[in-house]
Amino acid sequence: MSVEKKGIKNLRNIGIGLMVSALSFGGAYTGIEMSERNNSSLPSEASVEYRETTQGIYVGAILDNVMSGDGTMYYFDGDKYEGQFSESLRDGSGKLTWADGDIYDGSFSADEIEGTGVYTYSDGAVYNGAFKAGKREGSGTFTYTNKDTYEGEWKNDVIDGEGKYTFSNGDYIQGQFINNKFDAGIFSTKTEYGQLDIYIEGGAETGKIKFTETNGNTYTGSCVEGAFSGECEVAFANGDSYSGNVESNLKSGEGTYKWADEAYYTGEWSSDKMDGTGKYYYGNGNRLEGSFSNNRPTGSCDYYKNGTKYKTQWNSDGVCTSVTE
Repeated sequence: MSVEKKGIKNLRNIGIGLMVSALSFGGAYTGIEMSERNNSSLPSEASVEYRETTQGIYVGAILDNVMSGDGTMYYFDGDKYEGQFSESLRDGSGKLTWADGDIYDGSFSADEIEGTGVYTYSDGAVYNGAFKAGKREGSGTFTYTNKDTYEGEWKNDVIDGEGKYTFSNGDYIQGQFINNKFDAGIFSTKTEYGQLDIYIEGGAETGKIKFTETNGNTYTGSCVEGAFSGECEVAFANGDSYSGNVESNLKSGEGTYKWADEAYYTGEWSSDKMDGTGKYYYGNGNRLEGSFSNNRPTGSCDYYKNGTKYKTQWNSDGVCTSVTE
């Protein structure tokens, strides 16, 4: 009788290259302790025997003249397996220790690593998750020796699918991975001013970012030369919000600003102020339509209250000087 070790040693870690634009992320590994195994059970009518095979020496349960039940195989090359056998094949729960220090503790099927388990590399790297035909497949977590971690989907022994790679300093990339490379999602990093999220498509930056200040204000939009320009969404910690165009971090062009008290202005902006044609809606539903300058209504404006339209005049200080129906 022999126990082949086919399809196992290809689990050697080959590393990972995570690329975002010109950035390349990689890492070593870190380890966890293995739990001890209880191999006390035997199938009914089985005997405990010592046998020498072409691969090594077996000590354990024998049923109908084949290795079946709990046992230990000491391979001639220095490897060791402790766990369950069926029809002389590793099958069920077991622990395989290689001579070079790698350890797998988990499920086997028909002599292959299959199901869920923990693979600890000799350098301290650890994979904890699903396996198929001796390869990482499905959901799993890989911990590197430099404390980086990846948690997510695997395919054919490489990172592939949805996942999150967290660097030891707390930065992370999260989204879609293809063949060990980051393809789409966000790269998130902390700065002294707040949290910066950079949006990625096709492995490259899109120009869109989200920045959350330490005070809770958030800005989402296109970034050009270190400043927001173009369409932007702003959510202030006090409940106010702005949605519209900006230039060099200032509201400019068409946009809508909403106050926490439900009043809002929609119209033209310049240099971060209401400037041009616009509509101001009061929290009670009334509204003012006309020209605005320096954040104030100016000149002739129409005021709507309870369905009635009023003509109003405003001076340069934003004071209403006349009202006619």
